[in-house]
Amino acid sequence: MTVLTGAEIWRKYAVAGVPASGPHRPDKADIVPWATWLESMLASGAAGLAKATLALLAADIYHDADSTAVVYADPNPANNGFYVKGGVSGDGSWTRIGDLPGDVIRLTVTGGTGNAIVATAPVTPSVPGDKLYLMTPSANCTGASTIAVNGAAAAPIKTALASDTVTGSLVANSPVLMAWQVDHYQLLVSLPVDASGILNDAIAARTGAQTAQAAAEAAAAALGNQLRTYDTVVQAQGATIPVGVNNIRVVRDATNSRLANRTYVPGVVSDPGAFAEAGGHYWKPDFSALPTEALFSSRAGLAAATVPPLLNVALCFGYAAAGDCTPFLLKRVTSAPRFGGIRSTDRYLPSGAVDNTNGGWWVYVPGPAGVDVCAFGYVADWNGDDSVATDNTAALQEAINFAAQSFGNLGVDTGGGYGNHVLLPKGTGLIKSKITVHNGVRFRGKGVSQTILKMWDSFSTTSHVIRLGTPGDASAVCLSQTRGSAGNLVVNGSDATGGIATFFTPAPVTIYSTGNDTGITFTVTGKNLLGGTMSAVVSGSNAGKATTGGPYFAQVTSVAVSGATAANVTVGREPYAAFECSVEDMQLFATALNATSGTSMIYTDNAQHIAGVRRLRIFGGNRVCLNIQTGTGGASYITIEDIETFNHGSEVGVAANNPQIILNYAGPLLTPLKSIVVQGPDAGAASVGILIQGGRCRLEDVHVEHVAQGIVVSVASLNAGWVIMQNIIGGAGMDALVHMDSLAANNVLYYSALDSNSATLAIKDDRVGKSNLGAGLYLPWTLI
Repeated sequence: MTVLTGAEIWRKYAVAGVPASGPHRPDKADIVPWATWLESMLASGAAGLAKATLALLAADIYHDADSTAVVYADPNPANNGFYVKGGVSGDGSWTRIGDLPGDVIRLTVTGGTGNAIVATAPVTPSVPGDKLYLMTPSANCTGASTIAVNGAAAAPIKTALASDTVTGSLVANSPVLMAWQVDHYQLLVSLPVDASGILNDAIAARTGAQTAQAAAEAAAAALGNQLRTYDTVVQAQGATIPVGVNNIRVVRDATNSRLANRTYVPGVVSDPGAFAEAGGHYWKPDFSALPTEALFSSRAGLAAATVPPLLNVALCFGYAAAGDCTPFLLKRVTSAPRFGGIRSTDRYLPSGAVDNTNGGWWVYVPGPAGVDVCAFGYVADWNGDDSVATDNTAALQEAINFAAQSFGNLGVDTGGGYGNHVLLPKGTGLIKSKITVHNGVRFRGKGVSQTILKMWDSFSTTSHVIRLGTPGDASAVCLSQTRGSAGNLVVNGSDATGGIATFFTPAPVTIYSTGNDTGITFTVTGKNLLGGTMSAVVSGSNAGKATTGGPYFAQVTSVAVSGATAANVTVGREPYAAFECSVEDMQLFATALNATSGTSMIYTDNAQHIAGVRRLRIFGGNRVCLNIQTGTGGASYITIEDIETFNHGSEVGVAANNPQIILNYAGPLLTPLKSIVVQGPDAGAASVGILIQGGRCRLEDVHVEHVAQGIVVSVASLNAGWVIMQNIIGGAGMDALVHMDSLAANNVLYYSALDSNSATLAIKDDRVGKSNLGAGLYLPWTLI
């Protein structure tokens, strides 16, 4: 059996002299034979053979095989150590098998300088890393230092942090202890540390790593077709990509931008999104797989992004930040949308072409339930303090305007296109100014106890809160201007974009003159709702207005004058009937602001035909809660269902005294009211629940209390309308449930199931020759 040497058994690393191989753990199977050999050697006295030099030992071969000896003072320290005899007595040779006992080797300085030390050692270890080295310098070092031991090549001396020594690291006559580390001696304890030296070493290491990286990339370039990765597009543009590479990947579009992880393939200069690299070859985005840029944390994130060409749909997970509203889609469009648009930082059209004027625009895509106001920036964050709540007026109006758009034959908004529902979330949102609900728009919440719109405490006392139906606008087409000769007016009004005025609902066009323009004509050109071209010629007026009449314009492209205008003119649109617009499923809340007479929470003078209000609770302060005025157009109707109203009447501290509901839908227009509750704070002397001034009104299932006059009928004649009531109930604090005032002298009332309840009178009748009807329950249909 072969007995290993002590150096082999107790070597420091698994592979002698190779630190990367890991620490070596001695094996008992190796230790026991070696110890047995050592014990037998000591017991037999075999270790007693000792020679001063290797030459003396080599001359003494008359010993049996496996005899041992020691060389202890050879001039060559490498010869000192333990030896074993090979061969029979009188033949063979001696082989060194280990170092002399001892873990610390004393180095004696014999020459050199403080920075280039020459030293000797009593032994040259076979495994230098297994020993420690004690040395007493004879001079101070002044920088990087080396040591040459026993005539070997000089090796560096490093500090404990493995950096070069500096002035004061080695001091004359101050012993130092060192260990051998692969290719240098390393001080176990350092004196001064050269921080700059350490930094320089780190920089040198980095430079070495960069050099190695460059070499690796150069080697990789020779491998041909492979996927190469670049941090940014700019980096890829600066690279020379070898011929034969068919795919590259770009991590980000630009430094610090969001992750793109986009793959590019060889292309040509005309490809959307293509770029040329330093070698002159073009690369284009690979759209064979869905790119990750389809997803954005928010609408604001899309606005800050450079979206690659041909990616024409984006999904946003919020408006200002992720999660602040339900996720919604946007799509690329060919120009800036009038409403619901946002622009990213790129300038791509849906075709992938670059257009610095019209590129980069996106437009909101409604969900199947309708238009989500939160996707336009609505925030229901009112918690009792107006000063810290978000003003949602602009967000709501933008969403409504967008919903009123149409992308039919005109290619632009013309009213009623998306229509359907504009949806408010649960919670209370603040508004500071009037909102207009246009044609085709159903403005809907989640329910009277779920969705609340709260008026600002400083809301204008002369402005309505919600207007139902698009009003007329005197400067919708052209702002005030003059012409010195024949030609076209500038189409720059409130409904104009890019020189074209587009209306929410088709309407007549009106020219307003401040001077005498009777000697000239105005030719209005545009399109109807079906996209057909149309025109109308209007003679100017003398300081008045001239209107085109029918057919009605959905869009105006030009207004030409036949000669110079006498003074300023403006061009607008007339009010016209607003169909299918409504407010539903919410609560409107206002404090007492002493609003002027007739100022209302909800007002309309042109809504009809599937228009109206449904499932509302209205706290009007001292405003009219619901004000329905004369309709525009022929016979039609407006719906009022499931409404609860409250205002302060003539309560102390409230100056104005507005009725809660005013109905003046004159002529042949029908006004059905069903399931209505009207409440006031007390029996104010002038407080009125429902004031009927015109229209053919049918009231069914109505309860009124705590107002002086429940329902006041003031319709002058049958031509102006009439009133039919069924299942009407009064309440406490009322002078009369119904009041036929003197203005209704030429009209009648038809009623059934009239219950005064706690009201003083069932009917107070001020018409000539009529009598009051006392308190009680009146069931049969009766005409009075």
